[in-house]
Amino acid sequence: MTCDINEVAKSLSNAGAVGAYLVDIFPVMLYLPEWLAQWKREGRQLHEKYSAMLEGLLLDVRSRMQTGGLKPCLGASLIEAEGRNELSKRESAWLAGVMFVAGSETVRVRTIDHVNDLLNASVSQTASALSVLLLAMMLYPDVLKRGQDEIGIVVGTDRQPGFQDQNDLPYINAIVKEVLRWRPIAPLERFLGGNGEPAEFIPQTNTQNHFPFGSGRRICAGMNLAYQSLFINTAYLLWALNIRKPLDENGEPIVPSGTCIDEGIVV
Repeated sequence: MTCDINEVAKSLSNAGAVGAYLVDIFPVMLYLPEWLAQWKREGRQLHEKYSAMLEGLLLDVRSRMQTGGLKPCLGASLIEAEGRNELSKRESAWLAGVMFVAGSETVRVRTIDHVNDLLNASVSQTASALSVLLLAMMLYPDVLKRGQDEIGIVVGTDRQPGFQDQNDLPYINAIVKEVLRWRPIAPLERFLGGNGEPAEFIPQTNTQNHFPFGSGRRICAGMNLAYQSLFINTAYLLWALNIRKPLDENGEPIVPSGTCIDEGIVV
């Protein structure tokens, strides 16, 4: 299933690239019949393939609901609301899929390119944000220790952190917000807003909840899902791991670059 998801994500990414098809350059080609328009045929095939995959995933949720072996989830909520919301099975499957992609497309940060290439379009943003987290924890061990100490007090070692702990982990929430601020997709200007050291990773100064997700009519629909995903991953990593700098052949720590990004504008 993971291979299928990655294959579909790669196909969608390639199809959405600017200039992938001549119709992007010559819009009049939009009116060509399907038998003359290769992109229409490919688009229909991709839609059917993606729909079949999403419907299969939701069918698995239906089966587990009938056997009682399913925890509460978005798919189950959509299935229960199909009649009330007048949604077809395909519409429910697509809605669940869109929410997953929206939630995982947190912030695209160009940090470790091979991670982005591996996980591809729909999950690369969250993977990149977690790459920034690992970079920050290596460069700022005091932040790592403070986060681990907070988790140790609230959660302990006998169980894993959960969403029920979120309100009791303010510093972990601050780390997540700072990850999103520290290495954004397009730092086109610098507004200090009380932070006199914007290049430094200082979680306690960050109170911006939704800035990376836009605002108004264009705000990210999966904002809450994305933030929750980053929170639980951050809490798990800091609870389970000690994150240190790698060592060279002489046993000396290798200090990674604090920027670790490709600068420029992609057109």
